[in-house]
Amino acid sequence: MHDLAIEGLIAKYIQDDAVVAIGTSQLAERFLKTLALKLEEKNQYIRFVPTSVRLAGLASELNLEIVSIEEHEIDVAIEFPDQADAQYNYLKTDSESL
Repeated sequence: MHDLAIEGLIAKYIQDDAVVAIGTSQLAERFLKTLALKLEEKNQYIRFVPTSVRLAGLASELNLEIVSIEEHEIDVAIEFPDQADAQYNYLKTDSESL
């Protein structure tokens, strides 16, 4: 996925003050880094529900507020599967999810 596609997803789906969850993968790490930059540029804020220890660590490094799924309802959840079919069944092989 190109950086412009990531920026497009952010612009379309991530709103200020949203609670966001992102499935764990290398692409998710790129997405999270780009998201943090865009939030800083626009002076916006989100709360992040990590799906792995790896993403929690990265979110912390990026100064994103980490919250629990038990305390907040998720507004936007994004997954980056390796394969998907027409019925949106997907296969994910690169995962360290909790």
